[in-house]
Amino acid sequence: MRTHRKIAIFVAIVTMVILSAGTTASAAAAPPPFTAHMKFLHSGKCLETANNAGHNGARVQQWECLAQPAAYWIFNLNPAKGVWIQHRDHPAQCLKIAGPSKANGARAELYTCADQAEAYWELRQKENDPRYFYLVNRYSGKCLQIAGRGMANGAVAEQWDCQGQQNAYFNRD
Repeated sequence: MRTHRKIAIFVAIVTMVILSAGTTASAAAAPPPFTAHMKFLHSGKCLETANNAGHNGARVQQWECLAQPAAYWIFNLNPAKGVWIQHRDHPAQCLKIAGPSKANGARAELYTCADQAEAYWELRQKENDPRYFYLVNRYSGKCLQIAGRGMANGAVAEQWDCQGQQNAYFNRD
């Protein structure tokens, strides 16, 4: 429950900072980074990298939540650009969309953290349920989700139009 509160506070601060960016030269200080795992609403599985891989192009997928190192992510705010999500075990690697692509079905991957639009996300709260969140890629405007509403371990993460799909919502349990 404490992590839900941290995420909710982080979302509120991110929203406030993004909305105020550009309106004042002295924008509010970014909140400190936090580490969490993302547990999907539809499957109860966590977002992770396959075999805890830390190389460019590493597959991002869902897997049973076992507190495995591959499933922990560091959320960082860049007030002007959004949230940058680093892999905890491979902090030089960030969650991004391959390509970059704006197409539905473009897969999520790890890639060297760099100032690239496809590596920034908006962390949004699910309407009417503050326990759940979803990620919108700042480059494509599409949501991170699990392909085909997959329930199996190894189902790949991809981007798709944001339509309130259950396979895009996650929490920290």
